[in-house]
Amino acid sequence: MEMEEIRQKIHDNSASLKDFQIYAEKNNIDTNTAFDTLALIYAREFLEGKISFEDADGMINSIWWIMCDYVSKSNKKLAVIAYSIYEAFDAGEGPIRESGDPIKIKTIPMLEQLLAELQLDE
Repeated sequence: MEMEEIRQKIHDNSASLKDFQIYAEKNNIDTNTAFDTLALIYAREFLEGKISFEDADGMINSIWWIMCDYVSKSNKKLAVIAYSIYEAFDAGEGPIRESGDPIKIKTIPMLEQLLAELQLDE
């Protein structure tokens, strides 16, 4: 299983925990790293304007539910990066208020900060 296949399944709403586990095993990484990898792809694509907030948010939400399934079945912790990305998109789901568009004042800065922190760690 390749990441592009998982992306297509996420898009079709047919991805499963097994898909991520197969990808992880094939690439000699743990399942949480597979979640982080795909969530980072969507976060970057959103910030680069390649996908809309709505599309990215929907795909991140799909990953979120699969991660919850993984945690409940494995007793492992949530994937830290993927969870941070989920939180950033979740923060942008609210309506536009006097204080501004939550996507612009919450989601984008949260994602930019996360990506900057990850670059520092490399």
